[in-house]
This record gives sequence, structure tokens and C-alpha cells, in this order.
Amino acid sequence: SDYKQFGLGLANDGEKTFALWKGKFSKTPEFNIVQQGTSTVYEIQIPWTELGVDPKPGAMFELSVLVNDHDGRVRKVLLEWGGCIHGMRSKPMNPMILK
Repeated sequence: SDYKQFGLGLANDGEKTFALWKGKFSKTPEFNIVQQGTSTVYEIQIPWTELGVDPKPGAMFELSVLVNDHDGRVRKVLLEWGGCIHGMRSKPMNPMILK
């Protein structure tokens, strides 16, 4: 019923940014972005309570991820897993079940 849509970014000048478009967090999650050569690694720590998930075996939640390569004025390419972010649906559609 309540979902969150947020983004992490690394600007060309090295500034790390976090944006929240839908939902709320009690505070901005801890995150880091490291660029090494042509690779960029994104890490974010979101407490289960912020996601409304009881982290026990069999718990289910839905997750979608989109990677957007946009280093200039126009998007070069995007890769989406789980759907909904790029406009297909109004909420995530890929169920994750904890083991």
C-alpha cells in the first residue's frame, strides 16, 4: 500500500545526491557511491522498519531497480529490473521472498 521511490546519483563534479519522489523515510538512508575507472558502485542501507518488512524467513516485499546512464544532457541508456519505475505500472511488481 505504501511504497517508496528514491534515487542515488553521482554528479560529474563528484557530488553524491539522494532524492525521494514517493513515500517517506524517518531520516535519509546512509548511502555511498564510489567510482573506480569505468565502474560505479552504489550502496544504500535502509532499515527493514523503514520498508515495513519484518525480516524473517518467508517475508515478502516488492522491489524494482533502475540504472540510468545520464552523464550529460540526454539519457544514454537505462536498465530496469522489476518494472514500474520507467512508467509501466504504478508500483513495483517483482516479489522478493526472504530466506
